[in-house]
Amino acid sequence: MRDPCSHGIFDPRSGRRQTASVKIIQRAHAWGGEWVKAYRIYIVSADGRLQLGQAFEASDDHVAGARAEGHAQRGQVAELWEGGRLVGRVSKHGIFTRGDG
Repeated sequence: MRDPCSHGIFDPRSGRRQTASVKIIQRAHAWGGEWVKAYRIYIVSADGRLQLGQAFEASDDHVAGARAEGHAQRGQVAELWEGGRLVGRVSKHGIFTRGDG
């Protein structure tokens, strides 16, 4: 399993997004068989560079968006990614919007 932050999607040395083919990470929980997806929250700095935030798993985009709202700090813009797919953004007011809006 390749970490999307290890020069595939995001090069932490440059702060720029990179394009790469990334496998969507899914696995079954042993206790319920529920499929989950791996998400990452990135903080967007004032100059537009992405800084790694938190990685977590969620059952779908809706649940991940709600969790991103809770983890993003007020006053900072954050992006929620699932592998190479932008799921949405959290505004500086803490509101999650789906897609690249």
